[in-house]
Amino acid sequence: MNIKTTILILSIVVIIFPALETAMARDLVSAASSTANTVKSVAQGLAVTGVIGGGAIMQIPGAGEFGKRVLISGMVGCLCAFGAPAFLDMMKSIFGGL
Repeated sequence: MNIKTTILILSIVVIIFPALETAMARDLVSAASSTANTVKSVAQGLAVTGVIGGGAIMQIPGAGEFGKRVLISGMVGCLCAFGAPAFLDMMKSIFGGL
């Protein structure tokens, strides 16, 4: 290889490599955002299921105390799953994004 070919290849690598890194970082951010949304949706669904399941268990004779516990834990789960994102957005609007 002569010196011109080496310089050409090296300059192409130097130009293309940062562009590829930017594309990979953008894809990584997109994947992380998608995963966070999926986890939040699953948590919200499970919290609602806990409320419904607790209410159903309370109808079974002799299982009232257990049903009450499931119902209360489902309500706490709903509060955390639905209220936490709204609380965080409120805190961001008050104090600004960090």
